[in-house]
Amino acid sequence: VLFNKGVAFAEFLESDNFNMSFEDKKVIELGAGTGLVGIALSFLGADVTLTDLPDIISYTEENVLMNTMDNNNTPLCRYTPQVRPLTWGKNLAAFPTYGVHYDYVIGIEVVYIEDVFQDLITTIKYLSDKDTRILIGYQIRVKERDSKFVRLFKEHFRV
Repeated sequence: VLFNKGVAFAEFLESDNFNMSFEDKKVIELGAGTGLVGIALSFLGADVTLTDLPDIISYTEENVLMNTMDNNNTPLCRYTPQVRPLTWGKNLAAFPTYGVHYDYVIGIEVVYIEDVFQDLITTIKYLSDKDTRILIGYQIRVKERDSKFVRLFKEHFRV
């Protein structure tokens, strides 16, 4: 399933209104799903790691291969996107952070299940440092629930 916000963010990345450079930036995407956003970022020169739940990640991997390699398995991007399973708040040590700095932690359409808000925040905290930029994009669906996420987010990050 392609979420509208993922499509909108990928289109925004290509637009004349977008003025940030992802060239040579290390990016990790949470809840990558089909991989659209991460694939778009890789074409903009980012070194991307796409993550999602273990039962979803094979679809992400397939899309990444189909869209970032030519028919001879030659990469079409400077950095070949990496795809890794990640369940928020669980087994975070599988993503060693010693000596690793993510310039961006990105999550598009990841704010919709209230029960995992704390796990999402824990994961973002684990993967980021004081210089990491965090980009979260989502559609407001249930104002009270979404406000709870914003409150939680503001408790841990500078907005």
